[in-house]
Amino acid sequence: MTAGLSLNNVPDLDAALAAVRRVLVAQGSLVFTIPHPCFEAPYATWTQAPDGTVRRVVGHHLTEGFWRSGNPDGARRAGNRHRTLSTYLTALVRHGFVLEAVTEPVPCARVAAAQPQRAGLPPFLAIRARRA
Repeated sequence: MTAGLSLNNVPDLDAALAAVRRVLVAQGSLVFTIPHPCFEAPYATWTQAPDGTVRRVVGHHLTEGFWRSGNPDGARRAGNRHRTLSTYLTALVRHGFVLEAVTEPVPCARVAAAQPQRAGLPPFLAIRARRA
């Protein structure tokens, strides 16, 4: 089963994972992507360092819940449920999943060219977990 950029919009992660586990066949896998919770967090902003480079500043990473980006051109302007990485991983284990892979894909060349400050930050987190 795949869930692309959707579990971050579900209010009740536990209910969603319980439902996924219930419908998966034995040893079936769940593969999902979410906005990277370490960088796409409430009140995250960009700042210029003394050397002129632009850096991501993340505040309130531990504050979970619904939030909207203040950026009118941003993808999170419609809203997003921020959860920490540990919340996702612990919930998987709690619902009887075995973690198989966690990846942090780099931005595509088009995004990196248009927004060079994003070149070193993974925009998404991808996780594969198997029903135990």
